[in-house]
Amino acid sequence: MGRFIAILRTYSALLAGLARLPYPRFLLWNAAGGCLWALTFGWLGATFGSQWSLIARWARHVGVLILGLLVLVGVAVLLGWYRREHA
Repeated sequence: MGRFIAILRTYSALLAGLARLPYPRFLLWNAAGGCLWALTFGWLGATFGSQWSLIARWARHVGVLILGLLVLVGVAVLLGWYRREHA
């Protein structure tokens, strides 16, 4: 599972060494994780690559929604600060 989590992927060899995991066992699990990672992301790329225009449209809508929410949160924070300072 460490292959799918960026920080664990980076430090998996170090953590395996600290845990004194035997090298053949680490090699087996690391290779299996690498194959599973490559197959998963290859499949996701092939599946969603053909739907790129749909994904781009949804991402644009979601991006606008997130931007709107961030603006609302920023306004709420500024109003709260203003009320505390001028109350």
